[in-house]
Amino acid sequence: PHLDWLAQRYPRATVVGAPIAGFYFYAHPYTGPGHTASHLADFREAAWPGHYALWQSFVDESCAAAFPTAPWRCLLSNSSWPYVSSRAFVSEAQSDKVVLTAHDWVPASQDPDWSPHVLRYLSQWQVNMSAALAPLMDPASPHGVFNPACFLHTGFSAHAPLIANHSYLEAFGEWYFRGTPVKLQDRCGLLCNPTCAHSGSHPASTGAAAAPSEAAALLSLAGGEPRTDPEPPMPHLACR
Repeated sequence: PHLDWLAQRYPRATVVGAPIAGFYFYAHPYTGPGHTASHLADFREAAWPGHYALWQSFVDESCAAAFPTAPWRCLLSNSSWPYVSSRAFVSEAQSDKVVLTAHDWVPASQDPDWSPHVLRYLSQWQVNMSAALAPLMDPASPHGVFNPACFLHTGFSAHAPLIANHSYLEAFGEWYFRGTPVKLQDRCGLLCNPTCAHSGSHPASTGAAAAPSEAAALLSLAGGEPRTDPEPPMPHLACR
C-alpha cells in the first residue's frame, strides 16, 4: 500500500516493490478431516474490517477511493494491485506454507505425507494463486513474477528454489537492472519443483520432469535468457 505514496514522496527516486510471500487473498480455510484453526490473523473476508480498525491501517489511496465503503479490501494485494501504478516483482510460492498452515487451517503435522483430502485442498489453493497472479503474468504487465511450485513462505534464497535455472534473486536482477519482462511460473503440477525442499511430486501433479521445460518456455516468451555473468548487487528498493 505504500509504494505509490513513496513514489509521490520521492519523485526523483526509482521506487519498485519486491514482496516475498506477500501476495494474499481472502482465506477459504480447509475444513476437512484433521483441520486446525488460525494460529495467526484470521484471513477470512468477514475478519478484515476488524483488522483494518484495530491496526488503523494505511492503504493505497487509489484503491481506497475505488472501495469507499470497504477500504479494508485494499489490505490484500489481490485487491489493491490494480490500483497501484508502481512496478513490483512478486516472489510467491504456489503453496504458501505459512498462509496454508497458520491462516487456512491445513494441518502442518501431515507435512509431507498429505492426506488425499488435504492434497485436493492444496491443489485448489494453487489454482486460486495462479488465477490471482494471472494478470501479472500477462506479457503486457510491467510486473515481474517468480512463482515456484513449492511449499514454502519466505524461504527464497540465491540458490533455491530455481525456475529455468534462475533463483528469485537472479530473476529480480534481470527484471530490475536489465528491464527484462520476467514471468517465471512452474506449470508442472503440485509441489513439483525439484529444487524445493519438497522435491517429490504428488498424485495431483503432472510430474516434476515438466518443470524445467515449462519454465524455460515462459522465460523465453518474456524475452530473457539464462544468466552467465555474475549477479549484480541487490539495489536499494526505495531509491537509488
